[in-house]
Amino acid sequence: MPAANPEEPAVLVRMSSCVTRAIAGETLIIPIARATADLESIFTLNDVGSRIWELLECPVAPSTLVATIVREFDVVPDDAARDVSEFLESLRAAGLIAPVEG
Repeated sequence: MPAANPEEPAVLVRMSSCVTRAIAGETLIIPIARATADLESIFTLNDVGSRIWELLECPVAPSTLVATIVREFDVVPDDAARDVSEFLESLRAAGLIAPVEG
């Protein structure tokens, strides 16, 4: 598994500025801004993305997310680390997750 990125936060958690719904076997994340949904920024998640989003309900380390995905989805650790990192970056850029301070 790749070495930890020193710039990567130790623990991440979901922000409360979105609504999550499971519809037809997919998870939808709808960002909320000023009490209205931002329908142009809806995330539709596959099984792996849905599992990561579920785990982000509580503070969790990216390395724990990677280990869980490797174990539960039978994926190569390097591929899981890359994909999880990219997914977390897209969630971070959308303001849907944040590092836990302290």
